[in-house]
Amino acid sequence: MTSDPVVLLDVDGVFNLSRFRSSAERGRLLRNGEGWFHRRPLDPFSGNRLLVNLPRARAAVQALLETGAELAWGTTWGPAANDYFVPLLGLPKVLRVAPVNFELSRKAYTVIPWLGGRPWAWLEDQEGELATARAMTGHGVPHCPVLVSPDTGIGGEHVAVVTEWLGSL
Repeated sequence: MTSDPVVLLDVDGVFNLSRFRSSAERGRLLRNGEGWFHRRPLDPFSGNRLLVNLPRARAAVQALLETGAELAWGTTWGPAANDYFVPLLGLPKVLRVAPVNFELSRKAYTVIPWLGGRPWAWLEDQEGELATARAMTGHGVPHCPVLVSPDTGIGGEHVAVVTEWLGSL
């Protein structure tokens, strides 16, 4: 078992912003010429097409890859995150997927034990999810919960927090 840090990535609210936008707002964003991507597959939870700011998301993922930390999915999308987001974001390989039990009210109830005591950062848009993860993390296990606004999605400011935390380990 390794004690190397893991950077967990949520999907909805971090990369896919479709479920947080009206159809009129999605149309406005797509017309603004700022690199928004909108197409199938449908978000399995809202039924909307994906809506991702590709330049912002790709730059953030590239910067996270350059930290050398292991990236993994911490999302209810499960293995589908690899199918849709690995090619879209230009990831060099599929990522490990933390298990999520849909019968539990929080992803953290299965994600944190799956980490096996490894240090973690989690880019997540749900403050309650991050609070649960913090509460479940054992004493002495370094962690860095990073709240991402679904208004903007992941960006350099989030990567800077993770990079600084990784540098402190």
